[in-house]
Amino acid sequence: MFANPGILRECCAAVIANMMSFALGLITVWVSACRHYFHSDNSPLGPVSTQYISWAGSIPFLSALLGLFVWGNLSERLGRKPTGFILGLPFTIMYILLCVSHNQTVVLVARFIGGFANVGCIMCVTLYVKEIASAEMRHKLANMFSMSFALGSVYIIAVSAFVSYDTLHWILLSINLLYLLLVCFIPESPVYHIKNNDFQKARKSLEWLRKTTDETVLNSEIKTLKKLFIIESSIKFLDIFRNKYYFKSMLIATFLQTCILNATAFSCIITFSSYIIQSLIVVRDVSMYNIAFTIFQLFGCLASFFVSNILGRRTFIVSTCITYAVFFFVIGLYSYIPIPYHDKVSLVLIYLFVF
Repeated sequence: MFANPGILRECCAAVIANMMSFALGLITVWVSACRHYFHSDNSPLGPVSTQYISWAGSIPFLSALLGLFVWGNLSERLGRKPTGFILGLPFTIMYILLCVSHNQTVVLVARFIGGFANVGCIMCVTLYVKEIASAEMRHKLANMFSMSFALGSVYIIAVSAFVSYDTLHWILLSINLLYLLLVCFIPESPVYHIKNNDFQKARKSLEWLRKTTDETVLNSEIKTLKKLFIIESSIKFLDIFRNKYYFKSMLIATFLQTCILNATAFSCIITFSSYIIQSLIVVRDVSMYNIAFTIFQLFGCLASFFVSNILGRRTFIVSTCITYAVFFFVIGLYSYIPIPYHDKVSLVLIYLFVF
């Protein structure tokens, strides 16, 4: 695959862009990774309450709501690449604050600032990667988002088990600074230039991405991208309710979002995994258990690429939701019925859940 230098460049650009999805994995699992710091005899933040931990875990999701009104419009006005650079700033500011202050209020403010970029990671990274990828690589590179998120989870859990609180945040700050540097070297999305009728710049982006100056190839690529991504007539909000196709699409998207991310409590379990594991097995140090938890998440991402292609997207989603329900039912049943080894079985089910 990498014998083609154009594909290698696409992959490099996608990897750099997905450093933000990696960062999303870091901020989501941060509370779980830092649990042993907060509950040690020398807690960097001093004594912390359960309520404080709850706010520390949930506040990035609250500030992410504000990002809904910003990142999409910003990527259309400024372009994908400038927006990608701006996207790295809230994370960078967050880690600077975490590096220089151990004040509990400052930590919450830092998490709020960092969370503002969460939605932008999902919206802008996936959009950029789809727009730069060639037809043969689009599906493969689009899968990189969930993989990068899982790698971020594994990374912060593993590193936090071996380094101090301050060292951890200097490392995370360095990763974000590296991203801000590398993103300067990737090209703008050719689709953004096509939308602005700047075909010369679109060709320049494609020349870099495909590593070719062949006009036939470039013109063919531009034609394909226009067909895939350019909508000639604008769609207004009220049009969603007037058009049966758009309305059905919205209902399906809302249903999937609610069932998979909200009803299954996936984000909550990821965010507070070490606390959940500790409550199940009643062990003070759960770092190794939590590393295993995130590794199962990573393996699940790898497996889903193959299984979803074999079963089809709809069958895969439905079967996954049914499996979630069974796991939660059994875990809930074990909480009320005294069954031997219920703690170990519940732990296995949590691992299978994240897988």
